Amino acid sequence: MKKDSNDKPLVMPKSGSDILPQPDARESILLGDYEFLGPYHDSEELKVQAGLLAMLVKTESEFELVDLQQSADVRRSARFAEVSLNSRRVSLWFAAYYATLNRQLEQIRDEILRNIDESSYDS
Repeated sequence: MKKDSNDKPLVMPKSGSDILPQPDARESILLGDYEFLGPYHDSEELKVQAGLLAMLVKTESEFELVDLQQSADVRRSARFAEVSLNSRRVSLWFAAYYATLNRQLEQIRDEILRNIDESSYDS
């Protein structure tokens, strides 16, 4: 994994130059071939920035992906999900992959969902 001058990991995709380094990745979760920051239980941990928002639920031993959305404002999308699902008493967790280009985000999202679909048929 590439590292910056402070020896912190920089998350970069297989190709493309418009993906932003994922800063201070204290915690991360792998979705497909991509490392998302999180999971966070509070939407305030997310940045007001474009990217992919992974909504997760915690099972006994791992996290399960519930939804993966492209968003111009990841924090706002997470807040909306919190309010929408709060009445159903669903405990959501969030992870984010920040990037600037919509086309790349669409491709990454589609790739992750395709890999999940394929792996569900393999089991």
